[in-house]
Amino acid sequence: MIILEEADQQAKLDSSVAGPTLRFPDRAVGRSSSPLPDYETSQALQHNLATPRKYLHSKVDARFWRATLYALVIYVALSVVIGVPLIVTRFAKQHRGPPGGGPWHGDDGSISPQTPTNNAVLSLESLGCNSWDTIEDDPSHSLFSASTSHTLSPNGTFSIHSNVSHEADSAAGISGNLTVDINPDPSADAVLLLVSLQSSSLQLRRNTHICFVDAGSERGVSLYFPSHLGGDASISVAITLLFPQMSRAISIDCLATYLPMFTQVFGDFGDNILFNKISIEGASMGIACDFMQAPKISVKNALASITGTFNASERLRLDNVGGPIYASITLVQDKDRHQPTFFYLDTGNSEINASVTLLAPDRYNDPLHFIGDVKNFNGPLTLNVSHDPSTPPVFLELHVQNAQAESNVTLDAKYTGFFDVQTKLASVAVKESRIDPSWDPSGENRYRQCVYEHSTTNRVRGWIGWGQKPTSWKPREGRVEVTSSLSPVNLHLAGPSEGTS
Repeated sequence: MIILEEADQQAKLDSSVAGPTLRFPDRAVGRSSSPLPDYETSQALQHNLATPRKYLHSKVDARFWRATLYALVIYVALSVVIGVPLIVTRFAKQHRGPPGGGPWHGDDGSISPQTPTNNAVLSLESLGCNSWDTIEDDPSHSLFSASTSHTLSPNGTFSIHSNVSHEADSAAGISGNLTVDINPDPSADAVLLLVSLQSSSLQLRRNTHICFVDAGSERGVSLYFPSHLGGDASISVAITLLFPQMSRAISIDCLATYLPMFTQVFGDFGDNILFNKISIEGASMGIACDFMQAPKISVKNALASITGTFNASERLRLDNVGGPIYASITLVQDKDRHQPTFFYLDTGNSEINASVTLLAPDRYNDPLHFIGDVKNFNGPLTLNVSHDPSTPPVFLELHVQNAQAESNVTLDAKYTGFFDVQTKLASVAVKESRIDPSWDPSGENRYRQCVYEHSTTNRVRGWIGWGQKPTSWKPREGRVEVTSSLSPVNLHLAGPSEGTS
């Protein structure tokens, strides 16, 4: 055994404890010997840890609400950027004619705006354009006038259109009026076209082309205006179309117009001028019809009124955007027709006030149909539907829709069938009139019954008719639905003395 010396043993111990000496402070009096921090220290540490959390939480909340605000702003901006062009595109599709293919497009019959190509402009003179009968110039007053006339045979198609669209920028400075009526001269035996023009400069008159067409789908008169007149330039055109007084009835295939910046007035053509189709289209000026009769009638406008008396046996369409519709309508089902007669009334930001009379023979084994669709959005709606005194109760399917204005619908005593009246954020009211059994259309002296299947503040559904409610639907019974979103709806089930029949 090797025994280390005492000095070597002490050196070995010193080397094993090399490094600084760590000494803990003496324990304070009254404190625990536990290694955990005391209460004051723990609270201080907790406060120091909670403060950053609160700051971080408030910072996250601020970021969240800021992001929400940004998202809302972006949503509104995108709605404007995307929604407005879509609305404008829809407006343009509805109120701009189809791209060619003749004056009639399907059953609508709208005319397309005509834009001449270079070759067309070169051949305008050969088409009989600007062949003025009289010319008057007054440079001192910036008045440059011209007028002309043309005759056509009374049979065939008549078209009056311009190359101007409904867009305000391209039509600035352009105005006009159209009058269609019967010639007061009883000796006239041809259709007479009269055109007069007045411009603010000689060059503008020369650049405007008034062309008469003697054959084809564009038979009539075509107007070609220069685009973007600019400055204070202006031009006005007056057109008169006069049909002869006929001792016998003549048939005209169609009368079609496309004149966005023109006031259009149509007289009473009587019973001897028989149109098969009529299509009238405007934009910013009123359209008025004293009496318009044809199997198919389409009248379109955008920002001005549609007013008149109409008689249609197949389909009637009165279509507007921001202008009112005032109409007295007769819908006819003649003895040879075995399909429904349709009517359609539509506007968005103005009033609809219309009365509809249903005229049909008594064909019990072949029930007659009338189908109607009436729409508005931000204007009052008043609709009165009645049977002609000679007409038995017929099947009527009617849909009426509105949103932000009051709707009032009246059905006469001959209406038999179901009704459903409802609104979301307003109230509905159904008023029924008591009628003596002697008014029973069948002559059986039955009482008129009104049976309510559902009745609340904002919806009333039921059946109205003579006698007992049938257990199953019958072909002569109608369906009427009147709906709204934000405004009241009133349905009046009128008596004989309260209707128009």
